[in-house]
Amino acid sequence: FVVTVLTVMALAVVFGLSRWLRSLRVLRRSGKLPATAGWNGLIYSDESDDRLWVPKIAGPGYTLNFAKPAAWLIMAGILLFVVAVLIIVFASIK
Repeated sequence: FVVTVLTVMALAVVFGLSRWLRSLRVLRRSGKLPATAGWNGLIYSDESDDRLWVPKIAGPGYTLNFAKPAAWLIMAGILLFVVAVLIIVFASIK
């Protein structure tokens, strides 16, 4: 079961990244790509940008500005929450 779930998650990540990269290539070719300062391909990190949440380059939504210490705290909190839920779920299976 665990291997199946991890395989499905890995496939979802690969599929999502491939769609994101395809969208990025289309935007670059069309000339509609917004300023890419601070983007390294996957994350946004720009010390001169005062915003913590910035609009994504491709697709709807926002992403964190990892040049800000608060972004790392938010990401750590999200990861700790996920780990805690997994621990509770697996502990209750016994």
